[in-house]
Amino acid sequence: MATLMTAIGVGLLSVAGGPMVWASVIVAGIARDGFMAVLMTMIIETDGVGATCAGTAMGLILTVARLISFVSPPIGNGLADINLSLPFIFWAALATAALFGFYFVKQKE
Repeated sequence: MATLMTAIGVGLLSVAGGPMVWASVIVAGIARDGFMAVLMTMIIETDGVGATCAGTAMGLILTVARLISFVSPPIGNGLADINLSLPFIFWAALATAALFGFYFVKQKE
């Protein structure tokens, strides 16, 4: 749900104006901290991770996340040369891709 809220909030920024910008930022940001807590829990609770591999799994996921965080702003800013709404659509698409990625995570039963 937090990822969906982030995707919707960032996506709304591509079309929002005036006070709607603040509403979009609030919707996108309100779930940010909750998302990180759920992400860390999902990493540890994924089948096959366990206590022995939890640190390695978190390190790998956070490294990939940092790489994407390093690359996505310049790509989005480059898209702004084409249309000012495109960066927000791109970043919302990345959040939506993460939402679909959660579908493939297998949790312990």
